[in-house]
Amino acid sequence: MNKRYALALERAVQIELLRAQADLQRQTLSLYSQNLVVSLDPSQRMASLLGASQTDLLRQGVSLVSQYPFLLSMASNALTSARGRRVLGIGAGVAGVVSLWWLLSKRSTFDAQQ
Repeated sequence: MNKRYALALERAVQIELLRAQADLQRQTLSLYSQNLVVSLDPSQRMASLLGASQTDLLRQGVSLVSQYPFLLSMASNALTSARGRRVLGIGAGVAGVVSLWWLLSKRSTFDAQQ
């Protein structure tokens, strides 16, 4: 084999190795960018911060509000108007009484079982 041919072959092999290395780097960069896109997805971020069950609850709430926008309007009105705050306070009081009654009834049935 002559020296000139050997140098040309070695140079061609080096070029192909550099091309293969560049291709691997492009594929790695593509994979990292896809992983970055998935990790920056808002639902994934909320799931990592809140946990899966709370994220599902939040997602259901957002879909409910987007499906029925008057619910958001009613909630904002209840929080900003004096009458709405009064009704909200009464509702919270009723909810507290009902939850207390429920807890006491569960306690009495639990005591009766023992």
